[in-house]
Amino acid sequence: MDWPDAVIREGGASAPVDPVGARARYESWGIAKGADGALPAPRSPERAAAVSVLAFAAAAKQTAFCHHARDAAASDRVAIRVTMADIAAAEQDRCALARRRLGELGVDAFSEMTPYLRELAGFDRGLSTDQWWERTLGSYLAHGIAVDMQRTAAARLDPLAAGLLAGLLEDCAGADYLRALLVHAIRGDGRREARLSLWGRRVAGDALGVATGMVARIPAMAELFSQDSGAGSLHAELSAEHSRRMDGLGLSI
Repeated sequence: MDWPDAVIREGGASAPVDPVGARARYESWGIAKGADGALPAPRSPERAAAVSVLAFAAAAKQTAFCHHARDAAASDRVAIRVTMADIAAAEQDRCALARRRLGELGVDAFSEMTPYLRELAGFDRGLSTDQWWERTLGSYLAHGIAVDMQRTAAARLDPLAAGLLAGLLEDCAGADYLRALLVHAIRGDGRREARLSLWGRRVAGDALGVATGMVARIPAMAELFSQDSGAGSLHAELSAEHSRRMDGLGLSI
């Protein structure tokens, strides 16, 4: 079916931007206006970098929503199913927030998100399994790596641009719940622990490959990380955070 463009984009970045409301939101984020009261120029180098990180965040939150919703639907425990659905909904809310901020910067959120969504499709290949616990661990670890990468990228923005990421750089909306769920499943089950430990290493390898591939293939990300040793430095930072996350689960690397 051919959907009218207005229907497809309803509520998205192409919706009319309220400049007064947008300026108020910038002020609430601690972002200064220009001398003439206008919003920051959307295609200055600093804003271009902010757009790229916001687009990555929006794509990562949308991908996380899909994975958590899938894991929720596959659970046979009502409490887990409902709680994980809530986690998925919270991730989609964050995606909507990132899209709104992209729209206020004067860009089309869907277009900006597209290359990142293509790269993040690599998570689907890495999380492919028919075992529910493996999928849940994979979602927790892979999207933890995605959040770590967003933080690392945001740290390379100037303070003004970094303010646009406020509220988007926290861990997965249900990270504490998922960690507790996984720890409970692992405790006292040596066989499951060994299997999930191996699975966690595989997920990390695939997710780290997605992250470094993104830097190699998306020019905006390559530019952002060109100020240091690029993908090599990123890989080291993300690996360290992944090790911390695995330790928190009681899983060996």
